[in-house]
Amino acid sequence: MFTGIIQETAKILEIKKQKYFYTHTICLSEKLLSGLKVGSSISYNGCCLTVTKILKNLVDFEIIRETLEKTNLKFLKINEVVNIERSLKISEEINGHIVYGHIMGKAKIIKIISRGIGKKIWFLLEKEKLNKYIIEQGSISIDGISLTISDKKNDSFAINFIPETIRSTNIKYRSILDIVNVEFDVFAKFVVDSVKRTLKNM
Repeated sequence: MFTGIIQETAKILEIKKQKYFYTHTICLSEKLLSGLKVGSSISYNGCCLTVTKILKNLVDFEIIRETLEKTNLKFLKINEVVNIERSLKISEEINGHIVYGHIMGKAKIIKIISRGIGKKIWFLLEKEKLNKYIIEQGSISIDGISLTISDKKNDSFAINFIPETIRSTNIKYRSILDIVNVEFDVFAKFVVDSVKRTLKNM
């Protein structure tokens, strides 16, 4: 479980492509390495991945085929930057929203509007069946970042990015046509699905 508050970004140093999985290697700061063990969960561009190897400050993740197909991780290349967050501790303050790291789908960036030092970015969902979860002022996770949907138009939606979010995440490197990972707010999903079931049974 995560909060969607990115703790740091990291460059991908190595990608090993095996038949059934990829291995990604990144370098983490001493702060995030503290207490980290093989088997620990980390949000990696919004995906909940398991640490498989730690060598000094180098950390490996094995990404299985199913995860590669459902997320943007298969498109990532060496030297690309990913968003990183350690799993939530019970004693920590939740500043974002509850994020499970279970990617529901992907979205494509279709428009970027610069607003001073901020940005408004429009996204188009890959799967139309996820449109029902697009709620204005609702919470969403984009590549692991806890965000608020500002606008909705048909099957696309927009998010306003404040300068701090741009500075502290990989969103500053994103361009039109880039693919991002999407996870909708679990409580909003529960409500939408519950209402749909209730109406169907009436």
